[in-house]
Amino acid sequence: MRSGVVNDGDSRKPAATGLSDEIVVSEHVTYEKLISIITGELEIDETKKKIEACYIVEGNGCLLFIRNEMSVKLEMLFDGKVGVVMCLESPSEKVEEIICYKSNSTSPMPLLDSKGNKIITDCKHSDVKVGQIYKDKCTLISVMALFAIEHSFNYYAKRSDKKSYVLQYRSENCVWIFKASCRRGTELFKVRFFQDVHTCPLKDRSFTQLQATVGFVSGFAAPKLVNYKRIHTMNDIIEDIKNAFGVDINYQKAWRAKERAIEILRGKPADAYRQMTRYVYMLNSVYPGSHIRMHKSEDNKFMYLSVALQPLKSEFEYYRPVVVVDGAHLSGAYKGTFVSASIFDGAGRILPIAYGVVDSENDNLWTWFFENFRIAFEERDSMCVVSDRHESIIKVVSVVYPNVPHLACIWHLWKNVCTNFRKSKDRLSDIYYAMVKAYRKDEFDFFWNQVGKIDKRVKSYLEDAGFAKWARVYAPVNRGRMMTSNIVECINGKLKLARELSIIEFLEQARKLFGKWN
Repeated sequence: MRSGVVNDGDSRKPAATGLSDEIVVSEHVTYEKLISIITGELEIDETKKKIEACYIVEGNGCLLFIRNEMSVKLEMLFDGKVGVVMCLESPSEKVEEIICYKSNSTSPMPLLDSKGNKIITDCKHSDVKVGQIYKDKCTLISVMALFAIEHSFNYYAKRSDKKSYVLQYRSENCVWIFKASCRRGTELFKVRFFQDVHTCPLKDRSFTQLQATVGFVSGFAAPKLVNYKRIHTMNDIIEDIKNAFGVDINYQKAWRAKERAIEILRGKPADAYRQMTRYVYMLNSVYPGSHIRMHKSEDNKFMYLSVALQPLKSEFEYYRPVVVVDGAHLSGAYKGTFVSASIFDGAGRILPIAYGVVDSENDNLWTWFFENFRIAFEERDSMCVVSDRHESIIKVVSVVYPNVPHLACIWHLWKNVCTNFRKSKDRLSDIYYAMVKAYRKDEFDFFWNQVGKIDKRVKSYLEDAGFAKWARVYAPVNRGRMMTSNIVECINGKLKLARELSIIEFLEQARKLFGKWN
């Protein structure tokens, strides 16, 4: 085995100094001895932490766990394959470190059992014979579904449980039958009997509508759904299945297959919320000094998360303290709202200094978010908060930051004017933007008088909003170029597709984006 590297999501770095380049073991090593050697090399206390070892065979995305003597023998055949060793703390099962082992060999090698028989791991395997051994039942089901479609017939499962898998042709006049069973004490399935002969009339097969199962379609569509940015619709899936196999499927089956494929690739959305405590622990471990807080309800359900990572947090004191905040709705299974706070530097770069996920935008949420923001960043001279005219934000800023003014985004304010005074919007557009960006009071007064001549209702509306909120010349602090909330809208736009992911995957996409920008 090769020496370990810690995978932190963005790059690989040595797991610990002082590790040897290789862990040398005998080909007759036992399972207990292998685990003991790994824990010794990584300096892990076996009495306090649990080790789970697994490896990946090239061409197969599933992790194969090493749990017994047979698994060790299988794994020893794979010099050149990638494996993963995860160190878990026993009490809370929090991942402390992820160690990956990889050698230089890239040539594919077959997976063999203890007797030297090949174990089939490819779900697209098409040559089915008696005596073949499959990695697990799921692989066997996928292979048989593809086999039936390629040979243009339908079957049904006469028996399907943890120990056996028996298929028969749908016609009673046909002797076609397939039998497989599980090897004792393993997940391997072996083909015991296969009579690949059709005695039914040819018309029974010729006029039978081929059926592609949801599981088969999901397996076929999954590779095209790995990249969440790729748009692959139900109509695309229907067309792909038709072109590849000549089989028609309806929209509902395509939708169910897509949902199952996404679940296979990314897991269930609810599971991600159960992993939030572990995720927060990992963030604090990777970014010491960060201010990360999670709030749960009385029945231990996730409600709020606030993240201020140390690398971004440390830059705040060097930037003009004009903080722009906004929220964007998540479109995953459990919805919610993504909130962020960002600042702008003189070179035109965006620095997101705090972000989080909450259930909805309300007074309680924004109070909790700004209280954590104040703990992480305190209060600076000439600081202000810019946002749309969300009532909760305006109210909470005045409570949490009584000495910090809240300023309005001039674009959102103008959209309100357009909504309420449609007849005047075309004539007032250029005048409005010239007025709010004016640096001198006499210049502002000139445009202000023009607004009154065109529509007195607009003049009254803007006056009620407060000059200090939107006019640069009346601003209580120097807001510079930060007249709008465009910088947070840019963040929301970049993360638009990612907002469909599970919560942890979405937060990881946000973290990687902010790290890339800075």
